[in-house]
Order: sequence, then C-alpha cells, then structure tokens
Amino acid sequence: LPRAARLGWRAADVMWRAAGDTATDLNHYTKRVTLSAIYAATLLVFVDDESEDWADTRAFLARRLQGVARFEKAKAQLRGNPDHHFNPARFLGRLRYRA
Repeated sequence: LPRAARLGWRAADVMWRAAGDTATDLNHYTKRVTLSAIYAATLLVFVDDESEDWADTRAFLARRLQGVARFEKAKAQLRGNPDHHFNPARFLGRLRYRA
C-alpha cells in the first residue's frame, strides 16, 4: 500500500509537470491528491472493463473530471468577487475617510 501510494503520487506529479504546472503552494498538493485519486479509481475500473474500446472506463473518467470541474466552479462562486467580502481595514478606512 505505501509503495502504491508513492507510485500514484509520482505519476500524478509527472502528469502535472508535463501539463506545465509550477504551483509551489497548497495547490501543488491538492492537485496531486485529486489527480492521484482519480487515476487510482480509473485504473480499478479499467482492470475490470470489458467494453469495446474501453468505453466504460472513458465514461467513468469523464464523470470524475466533470465532478472536479463542478467542485471548482462551486468553489469559485463561493469566493466570488473579493470586493464584496467584508474587509475590516476597508471598513475602518471608510469610517475614517468618508467619501
């Protein structure tokens, strides 16, 4: 199990680097964990796939990627526009320096 985890992590790291990823913050880790999980699950489906041209595996992978895309879209909507979030410094500045 530890060896499989290391190999999965390395595979995800190679894929992200090949895609041009240069993240060095928390995104570096979250991207690789997400890709490792998708990769491992897809491999498990692939091993048991008897459909023509691995159609079931391709459909499974597409659903996983759509799920990640929906999650990222929802996350972006929650963040929204930073100008609409409460900012204590901006609030105090507006109290002191009224427009």
